[in-house]
Amino acid sequence: MHLAFVWTWIGYNDAHVADTENPECWIGFMKPQPTDPKTRLYDVCDMAWKFIRIETTTEEEFEGWIKGRFYPNNFGSQLNGYWEIKRFPLEQLSTMYTIQTLVVSELTEKFNQLGKNSTVKSM
Repeated sequence: MHLAFVWTWIGYNDAHVADTENPECWIGFMKPQPTDPKTRLYDVCDMAWKFIRIETTTEEEFEGWIKGRFYPNNFGSQLNGYWEIKRFPLEQLSTMYTIQTLVVSELTEKFNQLGKNSTVKSM
């Protein structure tokens, strides 16, 4: 299962992300894989929020997307899987056009790419 998200980040005072001059918008998607298949979706999202760590789990950057992985650990993460995030200044989301361009279109394109890379079984 893939999940998309849009987060706002104040831009400072986070132990896991370097401070920025202004608040940011982070858009992305993830494919979390809980170690326990009975984990509730709410708990999966909570772990994702806590354990997407750009400063420590980034593996590569490509075309503006930061890519990383989840790792089960002793601090509460029970996730495997991966995530991708694109960051930009929150102030850029000032019109419906920029929201459509920077958020909706970007996530739609990513999900189209995911759809092309997956196999769907017909009934």
